[in-house]
Amino acid sequence: MRTRFIGQGEPKTYPNIYKAVISIHAEQGLRSFYKGLTPAMICIIPQTGFYFGFHSFFSYVWSDVLFSKEFHCKWRTFISGAMAGIASKTLMLPFDMTKKRLEVQGFEKARMEFGTVRRYNSFGHCFKSILKEEGFGAFYKGAYVSLLKVN
Repeated sequence: MRTRFIGQGEPKTYPNIYKAVISIHAEQGLRSFYKGLTPAMICIIPQTGFYFGFHSFFSYVWSDVLFSKEFHCKWRTFISGAMAGIASKTLMLPFDMTKKRLEVQGFEKARMEFGTVRRYNSFGHCFKSILKEEGFGAFYKGAYVSLLKVN
């Protein structure tokens, strides 16, 4: 829902959440609310694992490499967490981009003014199409904005 609200142009396709739910259900059915669920799970589970691994790594670097073990700073957890969030999100951005592309499908009429509207059959098809047609850099469109909202 959030992706559709963000992706709509002017005039607004969905004036409020209630009309959005009714409209999407009527036009595309109940399954449309779950588009992107599999890619979301593909993103969240490894990203969480990477986050904890990177947090442990950055905590180690902070306390054992940069400073002595006796030097404990209250910023260690904050900085390690921020660095872990950036590193894990950066690794998972290609999957996040693929998920967002799948989420806006079925919403083409409101997106026509933004340029080419593509259709994808599956997560794999979407990923391969982006890579083939737009190159690897396309997975990192909007990376700066995405990284600003990291934990």
